[in-house]
Order: sequence, then C-alpha cells, then structure tokens
Amino acid sequence: MFQSKVIILSSAILVLCNAVAIFEKFNKKCDFTDDECLKSLYFGIIEEATDNGIPELGVPKLDPYVLKNERVSVLGMINITIIDGTVNGFKKCALNKFHNDIESLHIQASLTCENFIVEGKYKIEVTPVLKALIGTLDIHGEGQGKVAIDKVKLDVDVAYEVIKNDNGDIRFKLKPEDNTYTFEFLEKVTFAADNVFIGSQDISTVTTNILNENWEFIAKNLGKPVVDLAMTLFTSNGQKVLDVLPIKDLYNTDLSPYIKS
Repeated sequence: MFQSKVIILSSAILVLCNAVAIFEKFNKKCDFTDDECLKSLYFGIIEEATDNGIPELGVPKLDPYVLKNERVSVLGMINITIIDGTVNGFKKCALNKFHNDIESLHIQASLTCENFIVEGKYKIEVTPVLKALIGTLDIHGEGQGKVAIDKVKLDVDVAYEVIKNDNGDIRFKLKPEDNTYTFEFLEKVTFAADNVFIGSQDISTVTTNILNENWEFIAKNLGKPVVDLAMTLFTSNGQKVLDVLPIKDLYNTDLSPYIKS
C-alpha cells in the first residue's frame, strides 16, 4: 500500500513538473493590467496546445481536434451527433483584440478563424418536437458529413475568479455560467452530407443543395449550438491548464486582493 502511494505521488509530481516546464518556456512575467503581455502569454499557451496538446494535463491536440460522440441540437428539432470526426482550423485563428478587466474579472477577446472545417461520421435524429409536426414521416441519416467555414468572427467574454487551492496557491477558476459570446460568418459556409433519408428515399443531394443555397440562415441557426459546444470544450480543457498555472512565476501583480472570500 505504501509503495502504491509513493508511485502515485511520484507520478503526480512528474506531471506537475512537466506542466510547469511548458510555462517556463515563455520566459516572461506580466502585469495583470498589461493586455499585450497577457495576450502573448495566453496565446502562446493556446498555440502550444494547438500544435502538440499538453498531454501532462490531459489537454488534447487542438488542430486537428478529435470529436467523439459530441451532440448538437438544432432549434430543438434535430439532434446531430458527430460519432467520429475532427475539427481543423484552430491554427488559422487570429486573436485580434484582448482585454483583461481586473475589476469585473472578465476577459474580452475577439478572434477571426479562416478555413475552419468540421467533418466526419454523423448521425441525425429527429426530436419529439419535430415528430409531432411531421407525423409519420421518417427522417433519419447516418453517414459522412462536412461543414466548411470560410471565415468566422467570434467575440467572447470569459468570466473567471481568483481563488486559493488546497495547497494555498493562487489559481484562476473559470465561470462558464457567466460566459457570453457573439459570432458572425464573414464568408460562405458550405455543407456536405450523404445518407440522409425520408423513409427509404435518399434526399442527400436535395438536402445539401438547400443548405448551401440558404447557408446564411442555416449557419446562423446551426452556429449557436456548435459554438456552445466549442465553449464547453474550451472551458473543460482551459481549466486543466489554469489548475496548474504558476501564477507567482508568470505575474508581477499581487492578486491577493482579488481572491474570492
């Protein structure tokens, strides 16, 4: 039993040391009011995750990002499950604006992403709401799908708080329930899918033609559940990084006054 505890403790220490080494490579300390320094620091961490992931913290590689059984609901009428897919394009996201509001403990950021592609094996299921409207019509689908976004702008407001962990170290904690965002598709969105059926009739070509002819309306309504999913993934992976972020080594500012009581 003692030996097992030693092995577990040693493994934990090794993980934390490897994680801290990632932050040390940026070789900078920021004032908490210096937006440009913080922008460079945070985006550097994101680029590290994009290119290589941070396996020591359980953060996967972001480009491509692997999706497994992730579900989005469209207007409460159709559930789309990405059974096995990928997201490509994080490398082509540019952080245009960044501001850390230390009084409200919110970060406002504006990003633009180009050639953003979600693709893979999907499944469509009709919700009870839509079934009540279409009666006996059997709409279903399971096959390969793709959504290609030429250019999208995303403005996010990320809420956080300053806390002390069980070891007495100062850490950041995200507050996803207080996050807000807006998005705008600046260029065309293209859809592709096979094996979409009404009963036994394959309507894949008709469906994708309708989607592509009305891409602005469709993308606007499909965009929110997709961005909701992206924000959830960001929060879960981001918190893993923040849990070990060595604040005392990366910030010049004393954050004690901001600790949640």
